[in-house]
Amino acid sequence: MPIFHPFRTSAWLVATCCLLGLSIMPAAAKPPAKLSARPAMAKPAVLPNRLVTEGHLSRGRLPNGLRVVIREDPGSGVVAVNAWVHAGGKDETDALCGYSHYLEHLTFRGTKRRAPLQSRLEIFNVGGENSANTYYDRTTYYNVVATPHFRLALDSLADLLFNATLTPQAVEQERQVVSEELRQGLDRPDTKAIHALMAAIFQGHPYERPVIGNFDTLNGLKQDDFHQYYRRMYVPNNMVLSINGDVRAADAWAAVQETFGKVPASPKLAEKPAFLQGFSGYSRQVLHLDQQRHTALMGFRAPGYRHPDRPACDLLVGLLGGDAASRLYQRLVFKQPLATYASASYTPFEQHGMVTLSAAPLEGGTVGPLAVAILEEIHKLQTMPVDPADLMRLQRQMDRQEVFGLGDTLSPAYALGEAELYGDLRYAADYKQWRKAVTPADIQRVAKLYFRPDNLSLLYSLPKEGGEPTPEADLAVEAARQRLTGHAIASVDWQRTWLGNKPSPLPVLERATDGNRQIAQRWVLPNGLTVILEPRHRLPIIVAELVLPAGSRHDPPGLYGLANVAGETLTSGTQTFDQETIARKISEWGGYLWQTVGRETTRVRLQVTREDALAALTLVGSLVREPLLADEEVVKERDKAFAALKRQADEVTSLVDDAYRTAMYAGSGLAHRALGTPESLGKLDGLAVRAFARSHYVPRGAVLAIVGDTNRAEVDRWLLSAQWHSWQGGPAAPKPGGRPTPQSGQVHVTKTSQQVQLYVGFPGVGALDPDVPAMRVLTGMVGFQAFVDLIYGKALAYSVGASTDRYTDSGSDYLYMGTAGRNRDEALRELTERWRLLGSTPLDPGQVAQSRDRILGGQILADQHWMGRATGLATYEWNGMGFAAYDAQLKAVEQLTFAQLQEVATRRVRLDQLLTVTAGGD
Repeated sequence: MPIFHPFRTSAWLVATCCLLGLSIMPAAAKPPAKLSARPAMAKPAVLPNRLVTEGHLSRGRLPNGLRVVIREDPGSGVVAVNAWVHAGGKDETDALCGYSHYLEHLTFRGTKRRAPLQSRLEIFNVGGENSANTYYDRTTYYNVVATPHFRLALDSLADLLFNATLTPQAVEQERQVVSEELRQGLDRPDTKAIHALMAAIFQGHPYERPVIGNFDTLNGLKQDDFHQYYRRMYVPNNMVLSINGDVRAADAWAAVQETFGKVPASPKLAEKPAFLQGFSGYSRQVLHLDQQRHTALMGFRAPGYRHPDRPACDLLVGLLGGDAASRLYQRLVFKQPLATYASASYTPFEQHGMVTLSAAPLEGGTVGPLAVAILEEIHKLQTMPVDPADLMRLQRQMDRQEVFGLGDTLSPAYALGEAELYGDLRYAADYKQWRKAVTPADIQRVAKLYFRPDNLSLLYSLPKEGGEPTPEADLAVEAARQRLTGHAIASVDWQRTWLGNKPSPLPVLERATDGNRQIAQRWVLPNGLTVILEPRHRLPIIVAELVLPAGSRHDPPGLYGLANVAGETLTSGTQTFDQETIARKISEWGGYLWQTVGRETTRVRLQVTREDALAALTLVGSLVREPLLADEEVVKERDKAFAALKRQADEVTSLVDDAYRTAMYAGSGLAHRALGTPESLGKLDGLAVRAFARSHYVPRGAVLAIVGDTNRAEVDRWLLSAQWHSWQGGPAAPKPGGRPTPQSGQVHVTKTSQQVQLYVGFPGVGALDPDVPAMRVLTGMVGFQAFVDLIYGKALAYSVGASTDRYTDSGSDYLYMGTAGRNRDEALRELTERWRLLGSTPLDPGQVAQSRDRILGGQILADQHWMGRATGLATYEWNGMGFAAYDAQLKAVEQLTFAQLQEVATRRVRLDQLLTVTAGGD
């Protein structure tokens, strides 16, 4: 489902690559796995036809079978309404592959009471979030709004769930939109690889098919098929409604009864497919794709969502490759550097699960040794007990992550809704206790049971030419595979469940307090560091962001990429903490500590619980005060940058983004890619990195913003104890010279791909310009209308929107689009015409008012995200506007007159400076 953001930002909900891409790549030939007998799933616990409340959690069932979960979160000012339909990819036949996904799109194209797209527009226009996504076992829809709009959010979802019209015109329009989504998948090598891997892991089960469908089923879409599927699956006794936020349970229950209660139940629900039996056998695939990267991928079929082995599998994968402290990352990236990254992940679907492991070699390396190393680490887990301290570290990490999830209104609704859909709230609420009970012996048992040689699917994703493992490498991999244990272990009972079918009482969940944020404060340490603090006492969480004037525009000529390599090397060790200690501490805290290097700044971001705050601030202080930046670590980060450049060369979106900024900011440091170039990276060494750090990692000119459960006196004690006062350095880093000389006209980047990506924009205002509030309204208005017209009107694209750059002394406003290569000219005309109309014709008062409302309402939702709040306060303070301007900007938006907006549109939109950049579609 296309998600609209007035300006392109990172959404909290990241869709997995399994939802994208085209059809499955062929797996190695082998006999299909056997299917078990039905019934295939545990029946949900029987709920009373009334609301049962325990503390802040309530659960009930309407007479029509709709299960309802309500979690009160007073004081947040926001509420999430999340509907779950027990229908997904596994409920389809080969002929209907992708229909759950297509239907999710279609429901937004009109109901008996609402015009096409109205159910989305009415949420967007009050500043809310609205989206949907389809997976193998379910389809879920959500609205997140400020509390006064709760009933609107509820009614909107009920209407599209039960009253969608599914007209022939809508079917044809969605055929075009989903075609663009499929083409996006064709352009992503990683998506092709993961689908090929899943085809091998789940051969003989619907999980082997991609949820998105394929062109064969897309071209055969029939309205009658949709109506039948909709009537069969979109029924209240096949759904769960989960509500979380600032709403009283009794009021929410009454509203749900009124809105959902009159819809009749289905007399008979569709059967679910059978579980697989046993294991599918070993498979090996080699994919040669249009890419520069080399990747080794492994997959194992694993326990599903309800299985009692799920917690142990979760912890095992975390130990193996969950973060920088994991065994794979420590071995392959740090201690025996063979890879630019190494990771492992576990995805528990409803019936079965999947463990995936991946690694990419360093420049000049090959995939064979990586596969051997991964198998060797698995073998160690099978034959040697895990250190209890390592297990406790992972358990503590996951406990902390659950606390962080409470800071987002949608996350608890999502977790509780999914658990109720798959059988019982306790699958989410009691998971912490089940996970805590896992022992080292459980880890070893699960490693032997699932990571066995006849359950391994191996895949090498390689460039079109070259990269094939040598016969010697294949022999080494085969020997390592054969060493895996598990041959003599009895077959897995995939259908086992923790809870069975017995009703369970309501669990007790952690909750936020009613405390709201307080007024932010500012002070300056004697060394020149500016500190911003905004107390917020709803949860025991501390987030912090340190902003350093050390971006890619500070790179010296010929040493492009220096700031990035320096920033990425920070966590490789300090005079107080070595790399392994840093990784283990971050892992144990369960939050995150990561650094990003942009065009103007290096940012170090931190999220921890309150009890870990002092230790975390001590570590961050050490990173910038006394980094080692050793020669060998600089070489590692430089090699990672080489690999990242190759990945970007495979992505059309990265190519168009780089080309646009190179032309828009020509003549200034803003035109340089943060990663640098292959030529400039080859010149970087430890001496250059350490010199850059000495001149740019200084307290004067830096800003530290803290948001969380603390106060000024405590922060002062933390900073003193963590030695932030002893952080010294010279004067603030000089601001780089050279103002941009924007280029105009057309630029095209040649790339063989299904889709073309387009940017059309012009030089905009810098962050300090008084026209920023007006341009925020105007650019948001144009982008939103393009989203409505070109996705839901013409069905020309899958992704359309607007974005802005706001650097200290310059900026840009642009529209972006992804569409089929054949649509390039039409897409350019559409985007160019929208800028022309904005700059030369009277504004539409209704569209202006809606754009303003989206900004003002959206800020209520944005403020619930603690790190986003810290980023905003730090950014406004660093760029010279002052942290208070972050909130003052909203007031300025609210006070803008129509005449002011018209004047700014006429003056600022310069068609003579319009730049159009395209990439791909060749």
